[in-house]
Amino acid sequence: MAFRTGFSGMNRNLRIGTRLAIAFAVVTIVFASALVWMIHAQSGIIARTQDRASHGEVLMLQYSNLYAGGLQTGQATRNVILNPTDTKARANFETAATEIHTALGTVGNVLRTYEPDSSAKLVRIEKLLQLWQEDLALQQEAQQLAIGGKPADAVQLINKKETALWRDIKKQVFVLREGQQKAMQADLALMAAETDTQSRVMAVIGVSAVLLVILIGVIITRSITRPLAELRGVALQVSTGSVNVPAAVPYRDEVGELHASFEHVVDAIRQQSDIMEQLAAGTFTDQVTVRSGEDVLNQSIQRVQSSLKQLQEE
Repeated sequence: MAFRTGFSGMNRNLRIGTRLAIAFAVVTIVFASALVWMIHAQSGIIARTQDRASHGEVLMLQYSNLYAGGLQTGQATRNVILNPTDTKARANFETAATEIHTALGTVGNVLRTYEPDSSAKLVRIEKLLQLWQEDLALQQEAQQLAIGGKPADAVQLINKKETALWRDIKKQVFVLREGQQKAMQADLALMAAETDTQSRVMAVIGVSAVLLVILIGVIITRSITRPLAELRGVALQVSTGSVNVPAAVPYRDEVGELHASFEHVVDAIRQQSDIMEQLAAGTFTDQVTVRSGEDVLNQSIQRVQSSLKQLQEE
């Protein structure tokens, strides 16, 4: 109640143009704030999505490199077993083995940087690293057997130990890839949910802003129509011949100025009424005041007053 009283008092002291300017400023600030918030929120969603997509793509690439590296080392080992003098195959094996270690290191760094809560994945990566080391060691041992003139032993080692180990490694890599694909799909779903939430919030802000505009419009309209209604009541009283109008309304805007001007008119009518009553009683104590050269009514009353005074003196 105190707020409404204080706001009403402040509103009465403001001119109509000032009220409209304040209303426009408030609406502009509300909409500008909503726009800034929307841009900031959208930028945050885009940045998070790009970040997630970026490190997700890196992980998917490294998982593919692991699988490709496994195929390349296996093929290189078979080539060495078939041809122990194939130096190119051994060089390919070393290159692929280096790429496997690099891919595993990259995966570990990405997980530690972007997914600090991915301890289970890191444990799986450590286990996968151990499996790779065992597998590469078996393949190197098979190559040495072939180079030493024992290709049959090399084939037997690959078939009995390395092949089963490679199947386990391949299974682990596929599990990691599938998990990453699901994580990326979940990120897309989360982005869609965040966008939907932002849209809902913007809808609420928009409705609130519209309601605020309506409320401000109602307040400003009432601040104008209420004193005009009071002035209309005064005019109706004067039209019935009454000059006992209420005191000045507590407004300092254009409507208040209009009411004050109307009071001057009523004062003039009241003064004219008093003088006419005096004339009717045959007294000429009060003199009528001619307010301007165009004040024909008071000029006429002044002439009537002078004529009656002369007749009375005669």
